[in-house]
Amino acid sequence: MTKISGGINDLHALLKSRGFARKGRIWNRADSGYIDVVDVQVSKSGDRCTINVGVIDPDIYRACWDGEPPAFSRDEQCTVRTRLGFLLTGHDRWWPLDDESEWADAIAAMENEGLAFITRMHSASAMEDFLRTSNGGEPRYPPEAIYLALMRMKQGDEAEGCRLLTQLSRSTTDAWRPRIEGIMSEKCGRTV
Repeated sequence: MTKISGGINDLHALLKSRGFARKGRIWNRADSGYIDVVDVQVSKSGDRCTINVGVIDPDIYRACWDGEPPAFSRDEQCTVRTRLGFLLTGHDRWWPLDDESEWADAIAAMENEGLAFITRMHSASAMEDFLRTSNGGEPRYPPEAIYLALMRMKQGDEAEGCRLLTQLSRSTTDAWRPRIEGIMSEKCGRTV
């Protein structure tokens, strides 16, 4: 058994009992129209891991990426995502793979904080609040900024969503501009 196997098996037992399916070190669950994701990320050195948690709003995903969410999703595809350590202390945390007591703490944290975060994110307003507050204001990373704009539109504030997209289009790299302008064309009836 590898260092991570025992902890993964314990985490799997918890998540399976909550309706999650597993592929490798990733778990997904469809719940209340959302896709919940848990992803164990092992360090490059292979001796520690962190636990990423997130939620996909399929409407936001389709509007941003012109397609359905993957059949089995990873945390980087989530509308909102964070690491378990940030939920616990506001700081990143990597758990040692060879320490059973640390793993027990990680699993307890997943049960108490990680799953609570996922449940809280099952609303557009909670996702919007998280996107705004987790970055100290409006997100700077293009996918999160796009998600925030689309979230505003989903909640009926098309003007604010279009304003956010316009602002992003003017400040982003050339690589992101075509996607942003495509969304603006469809959702706002214009480009920059």
